[in-house]
Amino acid sequence: MKGKVEFLGVNGSATYSCQFSNVFIPKEWVLSEDADEFVKAIRPTFVLYQLPLGVGVTKESISSIDHVEQRQNGCNRYLKKQAYHILNEVQQIQKKIEVLFEEDLFNWTEIAKLRLEIAYLTLDAVQANMLHCGSSGYLNECASSRRLREAYFFANLTPTVKHLEKIVNSCS
Repeated sequence: MKGKVEFLGVNGSATYSCQFSNVFIPKEWVLSEDADEFVKAIRPTFVLYQLPLGVGVTKESISSIDHVEQRQNGCNRYLKKQAYHILNEVQQIQKKIEVLFEEDLFNWTEIAKLRLEIAYLTLDAVQANMLHCGSSGYLNECASSRRLREAYFFANLTPTVKHLEKIVNSCS
């Protein structure tokens, strides 16, 4: 077992790589004999639990943009992406999340589309946040640079953006 601690950003899942050789696994420890069916059963809930990460990072980016609005004599107002643009988009996503939870059965395709939408919005939000912060955003200890790393983590968290694109495009 080898710990994966070299990640650029968030390492909240304590990721390890494991290799097993000649190991007995008791029957009661086996979750499923059919991995494909098991994944199909848990995947929607697993991905639904990821949605708040993107929404939270996006909302914190909005707060940060608002906080630095008047820096450098207010020149941030000339940037194309403003906090209210992002706020409008995240509010629309939150409404879609509410609709998902009103249904009795979770629709995997809709969940994948929403997860992908949130990933892209989160990336846009942190990029806008970095531009609004200017050079102070590039300090290692700056919350804006931490959010940038969190957004990259979210985009590359299984299912990654490229996997979500494949799922969404194969269902279209």
